[in-house]
Amino acid sequence: MNKEIDLKSAYLNWYLKAFEKFEAGLNGHRETEMHKIRREAIAVFKKEGFPTPRQEEWKYTNLRSLTARQFPLSEFPPQVSRQDIAPFLLRADSRRMLVFINGHFSRELSRPGNDNGLLVLDNLKNAFFTRPDQLMKYFATGVDYRTNPVAALNTAFALEGAFVYVPADVQIDEPIHLLYISHPGDTSFQAHPRNLFVIGENSSVQIVETHCHLSNFPYFVNRVSEIHLSAAARLAHLTIQDESVQAFSLSTVVVSQEANSSYRNIRLDLGGSLVRNNLNVHLQGKGGEAHLYGLYLGNNRQHIDNHTLIEHRESNCSSNELYKGILSDKARGVFSGAILVQPGAQKTNAFQNNNNLLLSEEAEVDSRPQLKIFADDVRCTHGATIGQLDKEALFYLRQRGIGEEEANVMLRYAFAADILNEIKPELIRLKMEQMVNRKFREFK
Repeated sequence: MNKEIDLKSAYLNWYLKAFEKFEAGLNGHRETEMHKIRREAIAVFKKEGFPTPRQEEWKYTNLRSLTARQFPLSEFPPQVSRQDIAPFLLRADSRRMLVFINGHFSRELSRPGNDNGLLVLDNLKNAFFTRPDQLMKYFATGVDYRTNPVAALNTAFALEGAFVYVPADVQIDEPIHLLYISHPGDTSFQAHPRNLFVIGENSSVQIVETHCHLSNFPYFVNRVSEIHLSAAARLAHLTIQDESVQAFSLSTVVVSQEANSSYRNIRLDLGGSLVRNNLNVHLQGKGGEAHLYGLYLGNNRQHIDNHTLIEHRESNCSSNELYKGILSDKARGVFSGAILVQPGAQKTNAFQNNNNLLLSEEAEVDSRPQLKIFADDVRCTHGATIGQLDKEALFYLRQRGIGEEEANVMLRYAFAADILNEIKPELIRLKMEQMVNRKFREFK
């Protein structure tokens, strides 16, 4: 116990000193309302520290390997060219794209577009000075940093990230691309990107986040996204996480939905050494719907943990959730998904499923689908499966002249297809399929 206390004291001192240095560089930003929130958040983190497996929500994920490291804040991003980011672009002529290098906004590489006031696509830091009232109306209102120390740490260092604001009655046809590049070179770093998406009444948009890397040195990224959907708003949200296999990746996403709104989330996890994703969706108005899809692929000693919560607060809402995992070598996957139906949320339809393939004797998965229902007129189901590739199907393919490696890739892809087929438009889906197939070829 004393050793644990000493370790906690050591890393807390490290982060508190990092905050002091960060605060000293804020200049006029220190007198703002946002900075008051930052100081509250660092006080929460000082008191709580990182979660441990003693807490039920973190039972299967131990952050000891993270807390034992000292990652300095990323102060000056390295030089990255358009040629460097070309492989990660959705399309060469994208008009709506923000690029961040080690958590820092790159104005030179970004293309925020010009929509004549129909869309705000900006760096959070800049938006605070140009649209402070608009931004602070929503900032830190969805994510409760007072009860979530990981989100509190992000909030304490929140400065840069994407601010997306879509006014009412606007349909954005071309996807918005948020490209986060991690490029530690030979120097570790930590970064805390903060996103805020606000979608107005009767508006629709697609946002694609790509989190990737240019070098494999260890680093720590802790992301938070707050999403607010007004009545009848529609958001399609695709996240591709392909960080370095030595990276620590923590992610918190909180979605607030008003009446008749629609949120569609697809998440692909390919990289990272230790990955923890928290996705909380709150259906706050009647007739809302949420669709969550996840695919996590792990090999070597990767640890990928997905925690989801869909809370039905009002009647006549629906949710559908499907997560799939494929794990090889000594990789470990965790899925903990909860559907919470509050009193009065009658006529709820909620479905949840988690399916997993284990490709080796040492791969492991912990699956915990959960239903918590406090209303009586509902339709809710959940389930989980864990298995291996069908040997008969593999034999069938081999008998038709298909090599063993190619046959395995085909069967793995067939398992993942339910998730990949949800990706739109086709151009993006094809790029994701290529990334997934490259990952499959790393599996033994």
